[in-house]
Amino acid sequence: MEAATLALALTLPGAASPPQSGDALLTKSGRIVTGRDLVREEGAILVRFESGDVRVPNASVLEVFLEDEFSGTPEEAHAQRDRIAGGVEHAEWGNRYEGRTRHFEWHYTIPRPVCESLQERAEKFLTGLRAQWSVRPDSKKSAPAINLHHDLHQLRRMSGASDTSGYFMFLGSYDICLYFNQRDQRATEKVLFVLVTYYAQMLLHDRFRLPEWPRESLAHYYAGTRWDERAGELQWGGTLEERWIALQEDVAIHGPRSVAEIVTKPDSQWGWALVSFLMGHEDYKEGFQSYVRGLAQDRTVERIRASFNLKTVELAENWRYFRERLELQDPGSLEALQQEFYTFVRAQKPKSAQGFEKAALIARAEGRPVRAKQLFGKAEQAGGLSALGCHELGQLLRRHGEEAGDAAKVKSLYERAVELAPLDGEYWYRLGESTVDEEEAERLRALAKEMGFAAGG
Repeated sequence: MEAATLALALTLPGAASPPQSGDALLTKSGRIVTGRDLVREEGAILVRFESGDVRVPNASVLEVFLEDEFSGTPEEAHAQRDRIAGGVEHAEWGNRYEGRTRHFEWHYTIPRPVCESLQERAEKFLTGLRAQWSVRPDSKKSAPAINLHHDLHQLRRMSGASDTSGYFMFLGSYDICLYFNQRDQRATEKVLFVLVTYYAQMLLHDRFRLPEWPRESLAHYYAGTRWDERAGELQWGGTLEERWIALQEDVAIHGPRSVAEIVTKPDSQWGWALVSFLMGHEDYKEGFQSYVRGLAQDRTVERIRASFNLKTVELAENWRYFRERLELQDPGSLEALQQEFYTFVRAQKPKSAQGFEKAALIARAEGRPVRAKQLFGKAEQAGGLSALGCHELGQLLRRHGEEAGDAAKVKSLYERAVELAPLDGEYWYRLGESTVDEEEAERLRALAKEMGFAAGG
């Protein structure tokens, strides 16, 4: 039998090319399976690996090609199959896909059908930003390039940066660089929207860079925008519950921050909260947008030269102009806004499983295992964990679990992870590690290897 290929695991030097015929499967998470028999079942596609069959629910499948079912010409069969399997051949940056949409040049190493969805979102997102902020691209400049890598390793290898998950370059041409997160496509979407917002900010004036507040907070405010899969439209102004959880923890420990502190001593969480409040308040939104545009365009604003030969404004001038445009010069009006803001913060009640899970992942990354377990528990109570959440909680309990029954729970978490993400080799490997029966454990580890997972790699 021809060697199986599972996309994005076969991008290492010397990886085999995918078979040129046979069945092919592409999931919404960007995973490609070729070289294995696929069987259509009720509600799923069954993938026959040598180490066992794996059931992939139809809800996870983006495109599938079943050779026995196809009735078109050989040329049509090749074209349909190539849309899926071609992603393996184009996974290296030197052989990347290239294309153009209305506003962007695209360079990418993820499967074409997956990228097409992101292209639609990016175009509608920038079109919406242009309308909201009355900006337009400079016709004399080339279109910004979006460089989309298939994983974090490739992004960092090509950029030379070891601590980034995405960045926007604005010197000369505009470049947006990020990677596709297979385990969390919503994270990819958020990063894309943040980086496109940075680009839109440059459209206010290409030789001016907004000060840290509101620049960073405004970009992360727009990360709350979501794509409605059914409607094929964006939902603007969504909230990020994981940020509210962190912010309310900060309030409990340190108390609330004043508006003056937020503007003059930027803080990522509080700055984002203030922008969320202003953009969602009918009495303040217009003044806030006028303030942001005026920082770049109003001739009365005193600007200074900053790095990269751009201009910006100092903190004191930023605070002065903020109060001017929102009509907050007298203490009473400023105090009124501040109290409304505090009321807004207190009114936020995170309740979704996704929000608690994201907050738990952040706490774990910060080295706070006790807090992470608390938040994972709230996520389970609120509706359950994603495959990633199951895996991360399982790993956390293996390292920090002390209660009776933790070992059994770890195994049940990995079982749920492979059910939700059946083509993620690491999840199968972890399930094998938690399985007592050595023969079954070995089968699960072999299955993980067939999917491209290498322990310690």
